[in-house]
Amino acid sequence: EAIDDHQVTIVCTDTGTGKSSALPNALLDADINNRIVSSQPRRTATMAIAQHVAGMRGERVGDTVGYWIRGAKAGDEGTRLWYMTSYTLLLQVLAHPELPYTHVILDEFHERQPDLEVTMALLRLALKKNPKFKVILVSATMDVADWQGYLDGFDVALFHQSETEHRVHCFGLEHICPVIGMAPPRPAQLQFAETSIVDNTVFVAQYLLAYLNQMCAPHHAALVFLPGRAHVEQFTMWIEAQMHMRMTAIPWHSGVELSTIQAAIKRPAGYKQKVYVATDIAEVSITIPDLVFVIDLCLVKRPQINVMQEASVMFPPLSTQYVSQSNISQRKGRVGRTQQGFYFSLLPTDMLAQLPEHSPAPIVNSRIDELALHVLQVVQNPVALFGLCCSQPTIQAVQTSMRTLTDAGLIVDVRDDDEALTSKWNEPILGEATASLQEGVKID
Repeated sequence: EAIDDHQVTIVCTDTGTGKSSALPNALLDADINNRIVSSQPRRTATMAIAQHVAGMRGERVGDTVGYWIRGAKAGDEGTRLWYMTSYTLLLQVLAHPELPYTHVILDEFHERQPDLEVTMALLRLALKKNPKFKVILVSATMDVADWQGYLDGFDVALFHQSETEHRVHCFGLEHICPVIGMAPPRPAQLQFAETSIVDNTVFVAQYLLAYLNQMCAPHHAALVFLPGRAHVEQFTMWIEAQMHMRMTAIPWHSGVELSTIQAAIKRPAGYKQKVYVATDIAEVSITIPDLVFVIDLCLVKRPQINVMQEASVMFPPLSTQYVSQSNISQRKGRVGRTQQGFYFSLLPTDMLAQLPEHSPAPIVNSRIDELALHVLQVVQNPVALFGLCCSQPTIQAVQTSMRTLTDAGLIVDVRDDDEALTSKWNEPILGEATASLQEGVKID
């Protein structure tokens, strides 16, 4: 009823409550004329959820339920529920301003990728022209107040529910270290993690995992959240070298195919414990039925722009940072879905409470060359559309992107010498064709 009666509905419920699968499926069954698109931040989740929902309906992927990601598509004109990556949805909104959908669901909305910021700005404009279609923002941990303010003037409903299906037991570093006999590595500050602290925290994770392996049954799987791909590979090598008789390491990062993760999830544990060694990509909406333990270093690698340094704007360096409480909730939500679970934070509990509630919007610390090229399809002034987003890129990032696209011959600068950035660029034929490609364009 909330969705039917309002232009925008914000759905904020715990992980594992069916936001990604049950909600779109219910809308599909509610009316034969409904055409729904649900966006996901990552390819892995997009395909996996489409396959899951199609299976729930006893159908093949590509019939009523399909997916559409960069470079792959399963579905046709008869498909009524599309799962797309947020990038693909942006291309669809740009290509079809009239929106051939009755419901647009933006799932995992708390992640706020740069393309999603622009998509939301375009949807906000479309709602003013066509108030009949529905926008649904879905997340377990989104900043509700921020988005309610952004949508002021629209008819907005909020559905908020917090019910975990199974109990999750939570432990901090002060509980863990006495059990495994180690001194707790306490960071001096909670912004950027020092290398020595990261290394010591990885050691704690290894000792804790070995302890849990001794104390639990082999079919109780574990998930370890590490800051980046290099740490995932090093941790995997440690398991294969030191613990291969008792554990099976399953690395999980952006370079791992979905089919590999799905096969690992379906494979019986046998006499070895399955250990998923992952980056923040494992925060996605995929249920691991045998998962009992989550070990969280509370770290992530993200780009960080310093606007005072031009090289930092051109090539945003990756830094190891502490995550937000929103990320903690997502990671904790990996357990407790099918059985009771245990969440181990490798930060002291008092410091965990000091983490910011939400991370900065990624668009603030991102290169936006590709995004700017798409924006120029609908406006001559890139700042005009970026200014309508809830969070905006830095003006230095916009300037750098315009210079890069101009130097590459993808756009033509038609400003007078004394005109400011807020003036216009024209997109030549090459740029227009490139921006419309489903494969997209990346400029190094």
